[in-house]
Amino acid sequence: MKKSFIFFAALSASLACAPSVKLFSDSSSRAMDEEASKAQVQAAESQTLSFLGNIDSAIAAYYHDAGSIPPDIKSLVPKYLFEIPVVELGLPNYRNTRMVTVYPPSILKDGRINGKKIKNTGGWGYVVNGNQVIAFVDSTAALRYPLEPHAPKYWYQQSGAR
Repeated sequence: MKKSFIFFAALSASLACAPSVKLFSDSSSRAMDEEASKAQVQAAESQTLSFLGNIDSAIAAYYHDAGSIPPDIKSLVPKYLFEIPVVELGLPNYRNTRMVTVYPPSILKDGRINGKKIKNTGGWGYVVNGNQVIAFVDSTAALRYPLEPHAPKYWYQQSGAR
């Protein structure tokens, strides 16, 4: 018992006096940081795309039940959505938000969002034009990691038009 204690005491003292030991090189440490950052952005993008799908499903359910298009996303809470989901873009210029901007039909061109006419708030956008409703992410930023190679490039293009 005494020998074990002396050995561990000596080992602890030598480790305390030893210079710090690097477990990873600077380049591998940078690579791990980059991978972690990439994973965070991918997770944020996937989460927001999933929430956009939830909003689209809630709009469809509202339409099925009420026979009309909801006037805004807030009309979906709490019956069709528990709450307005958070938009997470994973980009430094945007903060996570639940903000919703309702747009007039004039932001549409040929039934699609005209990116030059949106406010780029980083929240949710919503527009109704006759029998068409589009919920979208109110951002002109490009997705960094689209789910599919031929998926739309910009956030505002990620929408479910009906």
